[in-house]
Amino acid sequence: YDEASDEMYFGAAKGFSEGFMKAQVWRIRKGGLIEQILNADEPVIVSDSKNYEYFNSPTLVKEKIKSLIAVPLKTEGKIQGILFVDDFKVRDFDEAELSILSLLGNMAALAIQKTKILESTKQLAITDELTHLYNLRHFLDRLDKEINRSKRYHRPVSLAMIDIDFFKKYNDNFGHQEGNKVLKKVALIIQKQTRDNDVVARFGGEEFSVIMPETNAKRAHQYAERARKKVETELCEDKFGECVTISIGVASFPHDAENATDLLERADEALYAAKKDGRNKVKSCKLDKQLELYDEKL
Repeated sequence: YDEASDEMYFGAAKGFSEGFMKAQVWRIRKGGLIEQILNADEPVIVSDSKNYEYFNSPTLVKEKIKSLIAVPLKTEGKIQGILFVDDFKVRDFDEAELSILSLLGNMAALAIQKTKILESTKQLAITDELTHLYNLRHFLDRLDKEINRSKRYHRPVSLAMIDIDFFKKYNDNFGHQEGNKVLKKVALIIQKQTRDNDVVARFGGEEFSVIMPETNAKRAHQYAERARKKVETELCEDKFGECVTISIGVASFPHDAENATDLLERADEALYAAKKDGRNKVKSCKLDKQLELYDEKL
């Protein structure tokens, strides 16, 4: 059970149809069966679904479930999930079965709680506390992995280095608290412009980075330009005291670099070029060099 989204996610299931197994997420309907089970302090027993007022789950009805025991999995008053035992025929469940399932439910609830704590601890170790983006250590680890994957499958990977323009001046004028608000807002905008498989990190200070797997230089430049425009639009119109913009440098592997270190350097050089050219711009390593050569020929 995910408390934040108020949704149930399948952990494991057996004996159901293929369509049932594909339904990985159950949204909890008000007045529905799942809500009744989650609010219960003891196992819910349904001997005959026709006689149970709240047996109105379309998924279970479609599966032709006739009876069930549902054990709400709770630890320290917090819901962890539900353990179901379903049957396709009407039946009564005896005390021995109920006792065994209750014991299994307690064990399962503790196991889920420990897993969630472990996952939360792992996430904290790789997350920047202020922006909730990935931190530098995780970013560098993922960059190495993406470069190795790119080499193995001969697919491109691009990197964007992003810097908030004149951020030190902003901090001096408005204070660190307001500066932190800008950092969080920029981080959120950058993240919203990315895909699920992109890696967005706080590189340090007012600098961010985005790893874009399966992305060539042209597409990476297009992403960077969208992010730049979005920051300019939202933060120049928002009440942040003055206009906030970003500069972005983009480089791609393998065209611009031979390894992760080279790729970082090329993207950083492109970022420097964007700042040198007046800031609030996007510069791409090879793309900009090609444009310069084209201009010289003209």
